[in-house]
Amino acid sequence: VIEPVVSRAFIYKGRKVVIKLGDKDIGAHPLEWGEATWGKGFSATGVPLRHVVKILTLSAGHSFLTPWQMKRKMRSTGSGILVLGEDVGIPGEKLILTNAHVVNDAQVVFVQRQDMTRKILAEVRMVARDVDVAFLRVVDKELWEGVGDLRIHKELPAANSMVRVAGYPHGGSAVSITNGVLSRVMAMTYEFSQPPNPVNLPGNVIAMQVDAAINPGNSGGPAFNQDGDFIGLAFAGISGAQNMGFVIPASVILARLPQMHRDAASDIDYPGIPEMGLLWNSLD
Repeated sequence: VIEPVVSRAFIYKGRKVVIKLGDKDIGAHPLEWGEATWGKGFSATGVPLRHVVKILTLSAGHSFLTPWQMKRKMRSTGSGILVLGEDVGIPGEKLILTNAHVVNDAQVVFVQRQDMTRKILAEVRMVARDVDVAFLRVVDKELWEGVGDLRIHKELPAANSMVRVAGYPHGGSAVSITNGVLSRVMAMTYEFSQPPNPVNLPGNVIAMQVDAAINPGNSGGPAFNQDGDFIGLAFAGISGAQNMGFVIPASVILARLPQMHRDAASDIDYPGIPEMGLLWNSLD
């Protein structure tokens, strides 16, 4: 009979430390705060991997040419982050934040944490295309086990500050983390699934350009700063460019979430960011 390993030892400050393990402790487990280090030149604060989930969507859009029928069904995957309502100004709620284009026209949505063997059914509560943000709700308590508070950096990070993007890009089932810096802050239009030449075209919204790799499947995944604070959601990349990815700032998300939550509770459509109704010319 081969006995299972029941202890592990390591040296800490010149002393031998032995940790006893149970059967459930042997094998892979998600990293807690402080366990995932950034490496040389970064803070040793970890990224909260328990908060990062994979989103699996079965969608079917409406056909503008044949409105009496739906387009063919499509399967896609994206990423998201688990957020407690107290951290985003909506007490008592438990939300999953992701991109609007990840769950747009969704018929069925499942979420899964990397340490879970099963997929959990989720409900899409509200989609805001003008800021490419959506939030989902899951009542299954298993998904929220071990999920604690999330530290959120509410201001725009400084240029050239370190950025880490987490998510589930195509090609694997485990969380992928890419490192980079915030290259610049800009204003751009990032609406999705709009018909050509829409009448109410959303205006430019602040976005952060990063050189951390953002690939298909990363959409909706969280970005963190060097202290492990949440700074935004990855939502786009430029194909053919050298590592040009874009992140929705946390300040934009926090500004729209209360309106999205109120509209979801009232079962009305999200109206979007209103225009100021002003025209101006610059004077030299």
